[in-house]
Amino acid sequence: MAARNASDWPASSVTIEDDSTCMSYDDAFNYNSEALVNATTAGDNHRCLAELIDGTTKAMRGLGVDPFLAGQALSSWVGYQGELVPWVSSAEAAIAREQCEEVFHKLHAVNSTLESILMAFQTALPSGFDVSSFVKGEVRDIANVRACDLAEFRVGFNSNRARCTANFSMFFHAVKHPGRCACPEVPPGQEPLMCLDHRPKHCVRAKAVYPLSWTYLAGHAHRSAIRCLEEVPGEIFKGWSAVWTVDESLQAWWIKTVISILFLLNTTVLLLVRFRRRASSQSPSDEVKFAE
Repeated sequence: MAARNASDWPASSVTIEDDSTCMSYDDAFNYNSEALVNATTAGDNHRCLAELIDGTTKAMRGLGVDPFLAGQALSSWVGYQGELVPWVSSAEAAIAREQCEEVFHKLHAVNSTLESILMAFQTALPSGFDVSSFVKGEVRDIANVRACDLAEFRVGFNSNRARCTANFSMFFHAVKHPGRCACPEVPPGQEPLMCLDHRPKHCVRAKAVYPLSWTYLAGHAHRSAIRCLEEVPGEIFKGWSAVWTVDESLQAWWIKTVISILFLLNTTVLLLVRFRRRASSQSPSDEVKFAE
């Protein structure tokens, strides 16, 4: 904003092409796009996800399970300061397996007919919500799930004008403080500052992040977990925690790179071995002819 004001551009009113409406400097650059978003399908998706997250949060917390944000949903949450990208219709989330098992054990002690945590979620969720098992990208019925023995599951919601979903993963804690980012020192007696790996220049009070740690999620990737960043504005994820996920594309790139290097090394070694064998098998007469 300061840089824009300093540039003094534009210095006069702006006319939108093919439109008779003229806007002032402030109208053009402080235009609130919320009205435009709400008039589109993107607005329907945004509202659907807001209702999905709100209903899921209340149901899970009511049972004693704390939901976590993950993947692109977390990226959106951080990048858009506590909001979702308006056009998305799905979110990624996670819950702790340890907590899930503890909660299910208590629920099963009260109701022995309860076979899985997903059945408990389905009962606790409002009408319009549905829960399904999610195995390797395929949606399956929850009837075959036992306790918390699953890697992923999906919560769906049908609003009046849109359908939206949230895919949940199970994760395990393995606490380790990476300390990958640095913040300026504060005077003695003041609360220290800390920052997130992916936003190293965005420092907040240390107690705003609970706790920064490493986790092992769904048995296939290391993820770093962060509690709700309270100083990020926005109400849509209020009361949620967060799990930052590994960039799968970057991970795949490293795997391909390592495989390519190993292939080249193997090819080089084979060529050297073949060259040496050919040199050692050369006959004396050939050597004499070559010398002549």
